[in-house]
Amino acid sequence: MPNTELLKQYMDEVPAALLAFQYLEEALRQYMLRCHVMIATVVKPILAYRIQQYDRVEKMTLGQLVSSFQDFNVNQELIARLAPLPQRRNQIAHRAYLTAWQAHSSDSLDESDLHALRSLIVEARETMLQVFREVEAIEERFVAFRSKGSANS
Repeated sequence: MPNTELLKQYMDEVPAALLAFQYLEEALRQYMLRCHVMIATVVKPILAYRIQQYDRVEKMTLGQLVSSFQDFNVNQELIARLAPLPQRRNQIAHRAYLTAWQAHSSDSLDESDLHALRSLIVEARETMLQVFREVEAIEERFVAFRSKGSANS
């Protein structure tokens, strides 16, 4: 006999999980776009770097953003934390409703599934905040870099 209350709780958490991953995706987009603006600002006097990346970055999937982030960031702990998240998000997006559907006809859903989903929501939110801290850090480094450059001019 399926546990309908557990199933309801699980299904109520699925949109929250997907939203948490959407916020993470947007944080990564902001990071990548900011990096391209910084590059354009620095190299503009020497070569034509057009920020054609906006459209490209806007269309990137979470997996593509994580992969690109690795090219623009040295925080290995954060890179390692981000690496498995696209697959985990895809599991939610593609399997959560199947899991719930199966739970209607059996006891395949249990408290550990709900706990795992809630833990993933927390992880996605914490990782998003860590990405925003990285945005702040590159902003600070960029300002310091630009200040040095103008002091040497």
